[in-house]
Amino acid sequence: MKITLRRITAICLVAVMIFAVIPFTANAAEWIPSNYKNYVFDAEYYAAKYPEVVKAYGSSETALYNHFLEKGVAEGKQGSPTFSVIHYLYFNADLKTKFGTDYKSALLHYCSTTTPATVYQSVPNKFYAGSFDAVISRDSDTANGAFNVGVASTATSASVGKYNVQALAADITDTKQIWTFTFNSNGSYTIKNKYTGTVLDVNGGSKQSGTNVSTYNSNGSEAQQWRLFERLPGQYVIAPVHASNFTVLDIGGSTAAGTNVKTYKYNHTPAQFFNIQVLIPDAVKDIVFDYEYYGAKYPEVSSKMVWSDDPETFLYDHFTKFGLMEGKQGSPVFSARYYLD
Repeated sequence: MKITLRRITAICLVAVMIFAVIPFTANAAEWIPSNYKNYVFDAEYYAAKYPEVVKAYGSSETALYNHFLEKGVAEGKQGSPTFSVIHYLYFNADLKTKFGTDYKSALLHYCSTTTPATVYQSVPNKFYAGSFDAVISRDSDTANGAFNVGVASTATSASVGKYNVQALAADITDTKQIWTFTFNSNGSYTIKNKYTGTVLDVNGGSKQSGTNVSTYNSNGSEAQQWRLFERLPGQYVIAPVHASNFTVLDIGGSTAAGTNVKTYKYNHTPAQFFNIQVLIPDAVKDIVFDYEYYGAKYPEVSSKMVWSDDPETFLYDHFTKFGLMEGKQGSPVFSARYYLD
């Protein structure tokens, strides 16, 4: 009898464990409109932001999306770098009064809006409150990563500073590929090209997916104001403030030099993922970065090197693409974080 009871107890425990995870591996009831799913949920982002969810329910897209539908939204979790229901309510006081903590109803309200204002969707990663020079490159972890966002050599309309924005073979010394980011009071950036002296602009201020991007004389419009959303560490989605249905900068699915850069509806594909590499002036480089110090202080970074990597180049690239944005200290004599404090 004792053996039988033990077996029954063991079977019950296994059954409880199995049924505890079934709701998140089977398909949950879909309540988010299909044309908004990509804007509000990105499985890779969700997994990186909430590792405890992955640990409990698994890493498959189905499991993560089901968790978001059944629990995550109600808990106020952010499912995508481009939308946060918490911030949607925070920046819309009337909706906060109306919905309170009913996050499901608030998200459905967003999905019912024909042209939701992206300025209210999420908070940008505002690491720099001033200006800095950088190159915008296709994410190094994606195919065709050796391309930067740059401009054509000649203008299509010189009188207004209009140059086509294109994918160019990466060269951080080429001024056509260097951009000055200037932080604006609304949390966006104006992005000026070093070669043209004019700013990144969505052609004609269009809100339609598939619109070409050019440079243009600065006019302060929302088509020239850009937000940075960190999807994964050091990987950004770049979106114009004025866009509807969340169109973002897109460098093309099959990158080749000269390919026009466009805005395209967010679909979390590699063409929409970018690194932003800060360019440090030579005059201060030795003050703010010491590769031996950086490698010793952050062994989790230096451990990623392989035998073929040049340590100084590898660590400096990491510092300018990731470390600065994360507040890491590059040398024993200077820390941007303490400088700001």
